[in-house]
Amino acid sequence: MTGYGSIARKALFGIATLSALGLLGAVGGCARPYGVPPFTGLVAEAPGQAASFAAPDEGTVWVDGPGRPGQPRHIVYSGLVHRGETVTIDPEARTLLVDGRPVDASIDGGRSFYQVWFQPVRHDLLAP
Repeated sequence: MTGYGSIARKALFGIATLSALGLLGAVGGCARPYGVPPFTGLVAEAPGQAASFAAPDEGTVWVDGPGRPGQPRHIVYSGLVHRGETVTIDPEARTLLVDGRPVDASIDGGRSFYQVWFQPVRHDLLAP
């Protein structure tokens, strides 16, 4: 026969486990800026210096940058890239290049921190 103490311990353990998972989900969710879809990988970081990423396949890139004081990070650029194209962000030069061509993006400059996210095209989901 199971006592009420055993049931209470199991219930508390279940609540604690769900709470911990919820906290982990909330913390993990903060890492991805608003506008960057799930299943997108962080492929480069530019902490005040230049960084590059070469696309291993056709896909979409998102570049996020710092928000204004008190505001969250935001997307400064998103666009399609083809296999082998390079995305280069240089905060000090205030430039964002896709395969050597400048693109329209608001790069603050200085020691600002930028991230590049990539999601390959799912060819298996495309219509024949």
